[in-house]
Amino acid sequence: MYGFFYRFGTWLLGKLGAAVLIVVIALIGVGVWLYVNDQVDAETRRLEYLATLRATQAELVAEQAAALEALQLLRADAKVQEERIAQAHRIIAQLTELKSWWDELFGNPEQQQANEDQLTRMQGLVVEAESELAVLMRHISQGEINQEDLKFQIQSVEQDLLSTEQSESAAAHYLRDAWDRSKFYLLIALIAFFVGPSIVKLFSFYLVAPWLARGKPIRFDEELKVMPHVRKSHVSAIVTLWPGEVLRA
Repeated sequence: MYGFFYRFGTWLLGKLGAAVLIVVIALIGVGVWLYVNDQVDAETRRLEYLATLRATQAELVAEQAAALEALQLLRADAKVQEERIAQAHRIIAQLTELKSWWDELFGNPEQQQANEDQLTRMQGLVVEAESELAVLMRHISQGEINQEDLKFQIQSVEQDLLSTEQSESAAAHYLRDAWDRSKFYLLIALIAFFVGPSIVKLFSFYLVAPWLARGKPIRFDEELKVMPHVRKSHVSAIVTLWPGEVLRA
């Protein structure tokens, strides 16, 4: 039993070593082929991509600054409208306090009419300011959403820029590209390497051998010089041949 496991372990290690060697040689070969057939050097493409990322980053930062300035103006306008509304409410409260039955009966009619006109104007101003404030608040909300979106885009570009600046060398790039292009074929080759011989042997044993066994025997000589010796079947057999002898199996 120990001998069986030893032989199996040796066979498996040999197979694994050969498989690793096949993968390494294939990746190097495909990587060299990609490098030779590549029209633009990988480092040149990396630098061009870095320049594109930096330009995009600058555009997004400028757009973010402009959007922030516009948002601040909207907030300032909204604050002005809130102050107008608050001031109008204070004036309306004061005018309402001036109303009394005594003034209505014995007060100055002209002053009362002026107060009523001013009260009407203040109420209209409140309605107008609240409408403008609602529009401004919608724009402010949209501006804040736009700011978050620009912030996310800038962070994504910065991360991509950082990863590209720290990216792999040309050799690593071509090896990775070779792996991406040939991993399916390598898998097929490794499967054929590991189980191909067993499949061939099974095919030969169960299909070819029975077909040959049904054929007529081959006889090379009319006279039988030595009686054939039949023994138990083995995977292999040791046969000694003298000089000039031929073995046909």
